[in-house]
Amino acid sequence: MSIPLQDFRGDRDAVTTIELPEISPPMLRRLIRYFYVLDYDDVPGQDFAPGYPAIKLNGRMLSVAVRFGVYGLQKIAASKFEDSCIRLASPCEEPLSALKLLADVATMIYSPSIQTYNELRSSIAKAVRSHLINDPRLLDNPAIKELCRQHPSFVYDLMTEGIKAASGKV
Repeated sequence: MSIPLQDFRGDRDAVTTIELPEISPPMLRRLIRYFYVLDYDDVPGQDFAPGYPAIKLNGRMLSVAVRFGVYGLQKIAASKFEDSCIRLASPCEEPLSALKLLADVATMIYSPSIQTYNELRSSIAKAVRSHLINDPRLLDNPAIKELCRQHPSFVYDLMTEGIKAASGKV
């Protein structure tokens, strides 16, 4: 995405363009809003398809914050992401859909661009673990199998969270 800006330092007809590759207009609007109010709207609303989950929006916002080095936004997006994980970890009527969503988000969080946020990985692992404890058959879910194949560090985090819970060190 490129944003044309008028340059008022001299030639009033000159236009300067800022290139922001790989950022969608809805995410750019949230980034700009953050600069003004030090927060962003984590309700997908009209910017996304109906039913777009807030956890994915928060993960994408974190990715934008990391990419552009906006530390305060990183902290806010990480906090909102963790809150979303907690909500998804609670028992629900649709554990398969919640688990699939968690697997999709985990794939995003375990990507190389967000490696500095280990606490997010821990949040995802805790949420997935809570669903697996309630129904171990969910281990056969193709989304979880693929996540484990693609990201061995997820398996390690899942084991670590399980051991912490079993030993009472949560």
